[in-house]
Amino acid sequence: MSQRPVAILAVAGLWLATGLAHAQDVPDLKATDVGQAAAVTPPRLTIADIPDPPPPRRRAATPADPYAPLGIRTGSFILYPSLAIGGIANTNIGGAATNPRAGIGILLKPSLTFASDWDRHSWTGAASFNLYHYPSQPDLRTGSGRASTEFRLDVRRDTYALADAFYTLAQSGLGNSQVPATAVGTRADQTVGGGLALVHDFGAWQTSLRGALRYNAFGDVKLAGGGTQNNSASDYLEPLVTMRAVLTDPPLLKPYVALSADPRIYTQSYSATGVKYSSQGYGASAGFVVDDGPIWSGDIAVTYLARNYDDSSLAGIGEFGLTGLLNWSPSESTRIALSFDTAIQDAVGGSVSANRTWTADVSATQALRDNLDLLGGLNIYAEQVGGGYDVTYDASVGLLWKLGPSLAWTATYDAIWLNSASKARNYTEQRVSAAIVLSR
Repeated sequence: MSQRPVAILAVAGLWLATGLAHAQDVPDLKATDVGQAAAVTPPRLTIADIPDPPPPRRRAATPADPYAPLGIRTGSFILYPSLAIGGIANTNIGGAATNPRAGIGILLKPSLTFASDWDRHSWTGAASFNLYHYPSQPDLRTGSGRASTEFRLDVRRDTYALADAFYTLAQSGLGNSQVPATAVGTRADQTVGGGLALVHDFGAWQTSLRGALRYNAFGDVKLAGGGTQNNSASDYLEPLVTMRAVLTDPPLLKPYVALSADPRIYTQSYSATGVKYSSQGYGASAGFVVDDGPIWSGDIAVTYLARNYDDSSLAGIGEFGLTGLLNWSPSESTRIALSFDTAIQDAVGGSVSANRTWTADVSATQALRDNLDLLGGLNIYAEQVGGGYDVTYDASVGLLWKLGPSLAWTATYDAIWLNSASKARNYTEQRVSAAIVLSR
């Protein structure tokens, strides 16, 4: 079993993380969801919220950001609404391998975050939606978005419960092997779910148990020359159980182990080819929680995933990889985020049971001035397909100019290209977008 994609992704992510300039939190105005190759990636199941950590390294207090949104106080909640309105030029609207269609369109992104202002317990949430409309190509209008909320209940000093719910809408292009090379446009992937976790401290150890349920649905795809690929046979329900233990005594690197089980139950017992794709999935991870805030934070782990199928004609599959997220802020004006993920994607209707996928992502922002940020990022998504690999790259650079707490301007350039094991699937795409951001 080849480890080459994992090594490639790790080296590429770490190389860019050391070479990119700096970062702060900014609105996500990239149009990376149009023609994007990666499939929906459900939220990770690990819990890294460690209560009462050792005192972290601290910088000298800095004055409040005069350009930060003020928010709207409603009772014991603070709301932060925003709206981005702008335009986009795209050289390949549908991410097509042949006969790409270019166009100029409109982008619209409303978003809302909220947080409670309570002495105990907490309730937070966020929602955003991206709409891209091309008047000359109305059939290629696409949307993506996410909504999530989390409620924390402090049961006692060493015990708390977490309840969460989420919804995601994303677009998958030719970089996903389940999208045919003759597709016109992208496939809409939706995931909805929620979970409940209980976290408790046993002296030097923090343990958690989480149960969750999510439903994954995949939209139909229009085909060149007419016709539609019906993907309803790919829809499935996925219960999840995760157990995790973290050694909290070390001040900087806190080792942890995690075990998970995630069976998949397909809504259609058999695919169009008469194959039953329901399966049993298992995972094991070992890694470190990094707690050196505000300079370093996050967690990183080596993980092993395995899946066994109910249908005897489908071979089981297993894979090692990396998972996790690391945030690095070497200065007040710099922030870099690096993430990895490993997954097993069922190959419904294909010649194999499943394909292995790996993702590496790095994003960075450097504050050039108090109100001017330079943005940069690189996402790499690789999928093992037969004897080769489909690798999709998405590189971006942009600017964010904050004119005040309620008004900002942003511009972004994106370059996307797919290097496929099947040359008929290769494609390139370039996008330039600009928008005015209104916030409160």
